[in-house]
Amino acid sequence: MDEIIGDATRRIAASGTTVRYDLDLKSTRSAPAALIAGNSLLAPMGAAMEPADRAAFRAAWGSDPIEFRIAHDSLVPGTLSSPTAILVAVDNPLRRITLAQIRRVFASSADGTAAVRWGDLGLGGRWRTRPIRAVALARDTAIGRFALAGPLRASAFAAAVEGKRQSRDVAAAVAADDAAIGLANANFAGPRVRALAVIDDRGRTTAPTRAGIRSGRYPFDRFLLIYARREADGAIAPAATLLLESLLSDAGQAAIGRQSRGYLPLNRSELAVERVKLNKNIKPQ
Repeated sequence: MDEIIGDATRRIAASGTTVRYDLDLKSTRSAPAALIAGNSLLAPMGAAMEPADRAAFRAAWGSDPIEFRIAHDSLVPGTLSSPTAILVAVDNPLRRITLAQIRRVFASSADGTAAVRWGDLGLGGRWRTRPIRAVALARDTAIGRFALAGPLRASAFAAAVEGKRQSRDVAAAVAADDAAIGLANANFAGPRVRALAVIDDRGRTTAPTRAGIRSGRYPFDRFLLIYARREADGAIAPAATLLLESLLSDAGQAAIGRQSRGYLPLNRSELAVERVKLNKNIKPQ
């Protein structure tokens, strides 16, 4: 995020404006507090704001923060902000999985439709009766919260799901057990662990690749986000608006496509949505 925002502030400075920015981009976790306290105009984050922070923001400002997508997360190994993936061992014959099947494996269910054996996911032969070992990031992690609130549409993981604190631990468990299936950071796929293509609820198959992510169809896609607040006049502050306009401009998105950490520009449809949102929340000139 520092490279992306730093590039935007340099473009703004080069335009001749007198506005200057003091950047303090320590971590995703520290950003909400500064926005809530009024010490920062914007909160750049690599994951969605936590419910407790949203509640604190509402208590302080009387409304929700405004969330802007700036870029798709990165597929470069070692980058923490990445899409989420469903992982299996390389020896596992499964190549794709439906969202409905993912929910049956990972989400708590009251209707008795849980998938507990690999035959429940369509595998035959010796795999048909093998128990599924499900491993995921714990529900109080960023990816855990994202998966439950988003694609899984559930309040909790299934009781049998093993919760881990780090994606590397999920990937290690999957690599060591070909009967395991994991939900974790996509960048931990590698020589021993493979990411599955996902079939969404409309029947479209999308893999966590650059093209798949930018298509807007991958259900476990995640974004770099910036949160803004409305000031007393009901609009985003002019300096914050200027930075958001730079990031969401064609030049800003092209710069995101060139930066070294592999974050991916928004597609045209996504960009249009964010620009409309910004225009609805700025002070008329």
